[in-house]
Amino acid sequence: MQETKRKAYARIIEWSDEDHCYIGSIPELSSRKLCHGDSPTEVIESLDEIEDLLLEDMDNPPEPLGISVVVHRQRNNWQANNRVAQIRKRFNLTQKAFAAQIGASESTLKKWETGERVPSGSAAKLLDILDEHPELICK
Repeated sequence: MQETKRKAYARIIEWSDEDHCYIGSIPELSSRKLCHGDSPTEVIESLDEIEDLLLEDMDNPPEPLGISVVVHRQRNNWQANNRVAQIRKRFNLTQKAFAAQIGASESTLKKWETGERVPSGSAAKLLDILDEHPELICK
């Protein structure tokens, strides 16, 4: 006889700059943050155990909507201290001119500077390089 696998509840795993760790929750079962860990894998393992404990205490648990794992980790200090704006101002460039230099849209640059969005991937790496080596900017 084949054992049927129980459906898992959605998990949310977020990076906390304040706590310097990953925080996990199962919103379908609890409105609280349930655990923390140094890696998403550690948090997922803890959430699996917590899910079992929460379900043991429920007479009529809700039907799971499905499984989703969301890991969000901001690059350190990009939003804090308006680091993008500080880099741009060091070059004495307008937002439009700086955006053109780094291959980003002016709209995206404005969102980075206001903290509405955070640079990631190659854009964040390029900004790190320009911050450390300002001589690389073409004026």
